[in-house]
Amino acid sequence: MKDLYALRPLRAAKVSEISETTAASPVPAEDRVNFHIGNPAQDSRLVSLFLRLALGQARTNDPCTETPEEVIASLGLEKEEQQRVEFLLQLIRKSAPYTPRGGFLRSNPQGLIRSFSDWLEKGQPDPLVYDLGEKSGIREVIMATGGMSEVFRVLFHALSAYLLHLPARIFIHQIQLPAHLADFTQIEVVSLPSDENAAMKEFVRALDATPETTPVFLGMGTILSEEHRRQLRAIASERLLVIVEANDAPNALSLAREARMSDRVIRILSAGVFDERFSSLPTLFLAGPPSFISIMEVAHFQLKGSPSAPEMEHLSALLAHPPANG
Repeated sequence: MKDLYALRPLRAAKVSEISETTAASPVPAEDRVNFHIGNPAQDSRLVSLFLRLALGQARTNDPCTETPEEVIASLGLEKEEQQRVEFLLQLIRKSAPYTPRGGFLRSNPQGLIRSFSDWLEKGQPDPLVYDLGEKSGIREVIMATGGMSEVFRVLFHALSAYLLHLPARIFIHQIQLPAHLADFTQIEVVSLPSDENAAMKEFVRALDATPETTPVFLGMGTILSEEHRRQLRAIASERLLVIVEANDAPNALSLAREARMSDRVIRILSAGVFDERFSSLPTLFLAGPPSFISIMEVAHFQLKGSPSAPEMEHLSALLAHPPANG
């Protein structure tokens, strides 16, 4: 990205660096002390008590000496009920430790992020490869939680904090954002008409009136027609422009697949890429230029910590055991 979109150097919190270094160390888990500010104690007896609390069977007088598996065995559950209880158990176990920044370890990207990477590279006719940082240490993909509005809040904070040239203009089409996101003094949010033709005409007019020294972003909540995607490609060849696709576009319909556009497109994709029934879940995937991905990762951590383990575990469970209907 050229100088117009230059970013300030990142300064990660020391606690985050310590946590990631510890998590990535080769020391066996039983000999390791994890450093997480505010992290609750991890103990099998405590997990058993949490499980009984979740099941409404907490024992308040006697200390719990059972393992979680013994708790499940003592309930005499049918197979379907046992699966539900085991899901609760997994949720409790995953919710105690914090997730790494970005939702996964660079040194060992597994679980949801691997499923998403497979969707990008193997799950469609037009593969696109994004670096998870496993070998390079540079990530082009991270996870975020809290839903679409929260991700845009993170994006606006990141741009306000790290974009060297401000103010910036962000045009949005078919994206509903809460009113308070218009309060950023260095970020001007411009809503375009909901009709696609009218939106493109208004965007071109407003872009022509915007000084070339102003960074411009275009957020799209729907997949544009081929005609208007071609028009945007032509505009981007003449004017520096960053596209934010918040529309679950597959690779074939993403502007990121176009020549000289890969470093101009930030993709925000929901779990709906796996199953449209999951599109409203709060776990999201961000893919794009590492410079923008890195500032969003840091802003997410500064604003709300690392991605929510329960929200991620919920999606993992749904992918492992998709609902039959509804």
